[in-house]
Amino acid sequence: MQIQFKKMLLGGLLGLAIGIVCYTILWFSPATLDAQGFVQQPFYLVIIGDLAIFLGLVLILIRWVMMIIRRVKK
Repeated sequence: MQIQFKKMLLGGLLGLAIGIVCYTILWFSPATLDAQGFVQQPFYLVIIGDLAIFLGLVLILIRWVMMIIRRVKK
């Protein structure tokens, strides 16, 4: 059971790292306007970054709650 908790924490931290990388790439990518006046920027990185950060926080929260429940039962 302890190994699953460590994997959950590792998955949560990985999700947070992926989200931070997505926002870093978005920050440094250039935004341009095409001939029709549309902004050309990788907006999909916002969605991927938000999902990765959300899932990472959920996994860390679940691990934290399970750890507290396990301590209370002892």
